[in-house]
Amino acid sequence: MSSGSGRVSLGLELTEWIEIQEQLISGALGRIKVAELLQKNDHTDGDLQHLRIWRNIAVEPMENAFRVLGLYWGVGYKFQYMGYDDSFSFSELSEKDDEVDCEVLFVDRSHYHLSDSEFISWINERERYLANITQRAIVTVIADTQIVFRMEGEEVSRISGEIEPFYDQRYERTTGSRLTPRTHFIIARELSTAWIASLFMPPRKLIAVDLDFTLHEGVLGELQNDVQVNGDFLALQAELIAAKKRGYMLAILSKNERQDVLDLLSSHADYLLREEDFVAIEASWDSKQIAMQRILERTRINQDAVIFVDDNPVELLQMMSAFPQVAVVSAADGPLQASQTLQYVPGYRRRLMDDLADTRIRDIQSNEEREALIIDGLNSYYRSASPVLGLTVRNEGHLERLVDLGKRSNQFNLTMARSGVDEFKAQNSIWLSLSLKDKFSDSGIIGGLLLKKTHDDRCEVEELFLSCRVLGRGLETSLICRGMLEGCRYLDVTTVAISWVIGERNGPALKWISELQQDGMSLEAGSVTLSNSQLVSLAEPPQGVEVEVEE
Repeated sequence: MSSGSGRVSLGLELTEWIEIQEQLISGALGRIKVAELLQKNDHTDGDLQHLRIWRNIAVEPMENAFRVLGLYWGVGYKFQYMGYDDSFSFSELSEKDDEVDCEVLFVDRSHYHLSDSEFISWINERERYLANITQRAIVTVIADTQIVFRMEGEEVSRISGEIEPFYDQRYERTTGSRLTPRTHFIIARELSTAWIASLFMPPRKLIAVDLDFTLHEGVLGELQNDVQVNGDFLALQAELIAAKKRGYMLAILSKNERQDVLDLLSSHADYLLREEDFVAIEASWDSKQIAMQRILERTRINQDAVIFVDDNPVELLQMMSAFPQVAVVSAADGPLQASQTLQYVPGYRRRLMDDLADTRIRDIQSNEEREALIIDGLNSYYRSASPVLGLTVRNEGHLERLVDLGKRSNQFNLTMARSGVDEFKAQNSIWLSLSLKDKFSDSGIIGGLLLKKTHDDRCEVEELFLSCRVLGRGLETSLICRGMLEGCRYLDVTTVAISWVIGERNGPALKWISELQQDGMSLEAGSVTLSNSQLVSLAEPPQGVEVEVEE
């Protein structure tokens, strides 16, 4: 599949891409087929993510599965194997480290005569040591009674070997590892599609799902509320509810009468999902591509943040053709298979919980009421909705949220710096949390601003990002410029330099800086300097809009 975004792929036709999904995810594809797929991939060396492998067992047998799974979803990997070392002293670190994107540790627990607490303390220390030296993400796999996966020093998942044994000592004599071929595949699948992929691909935010033969058995228009919801369909519905609790937005994409869908969600005794679980219900006879476009416009998210689940291969093909960055999940082999496939869509599983998910969903669900006011002009919205701009200065309780939001924001992100906690807390710097609320909902923290003092009388914008869901209310300039004024006051400067870069999708941020300068869209990265007096003028909120500053 060609992603249309310059990402790597397996070079498959769309039909074949869908046909092999279940076999690839389950590991049913044979080694010869996997090798064939790798030979026909269309990546270039410049597209590859460079993984440096530290290990005390042989892991080469998992490489082909690892690579083909990554390429299936658009991530290319290059492996650099280091020597076997039970001590994990990392003595082979060289001056060529700039090529490495991620450090991966494979540790066979059976090599160590340590108590569990001693072993965990030791592995924690080794991970911290390597992270401090390389300043890169550390991913660790521990082969024990269970297979344990860790990122940044925290466990993110584990897999039990109760159904099929992980180990067979006969393999150690021939491969240098007691892991069975199936275990190598399981580890490759977990790393390639979930945890390592999450470092290089944007997180998914919305799951759009079909109804007939996906969430229930039968055709709604023919059976009304007599459609059947057996255990497998309930399993997929339960998975979607769990995803919503983790921060996903849900949407329905169905060729049915809207009222029939609403009746189903409100009255079917066996349905777990209800109308309030969805940010959008697109039930009509329009094509699903047209309906998807309406969902993207309503939620203000990019197509690469969407997963589409449908049982009809034709609908999947048409969606992939119209929106090549949408991840499609086939339910043709049943809803249970679709539920399992979801687990291996890059960006689906998350290391951190999204504790603002409910706020975001309520915000989007309120947009129809806002838009009804905005039709009569923004001043009508300001008078009726009473928006309040919020600025919080240097609140450490907000840092984790700001770092996460900065990494996920792509459309309104001026510098694309993706700063971490240490950068936010650097000397001569000040950060502000930006928030917004109105009578319809409290949007919570929707943006961040990081300023650094670089001269006696000037600071520079290190980070500036906003959530795309709050765009369109005409309040960005007042909020951002008031934040810059507060930051200048704290840093005791009178001018601020605003720099920007050209990213793949940060058009909204570039449009804002262009309008701020009143010089048309800039086609190149650049910088503009504003004085305090200019900021005061730009920060003046529209009539009816209040500003709250918390220090």
